Amino acid sequence: MHLLTDGKFEEARFILEDLAFRSPKDPNVLYNLGMVYSEFHDLDIAIDTLNRCMKIVHLYSNAYVALGVA
Repeated sequence: MHLLTDGKFEEARFILEDLAFRSPKDPNVLYNLGMVYSEFHDLDIAIDTLNRCMKIVHLYSNAYVALGVA
């Protein structure tokens, strides 16, 4: 989280991708990873990742907002 708030998205991306591999159903990891992908304009993968998040937690409002932005 500190990497994200400090704007160190490349480092955060590496860690979040590893976490998503290890815990593919963790909605917080998927949400933050989707946000990072969106930041890098990898919109197709951002949308896919955020959709995976919302399938796990249907009322994850931040993920819906992030999906709309992506």
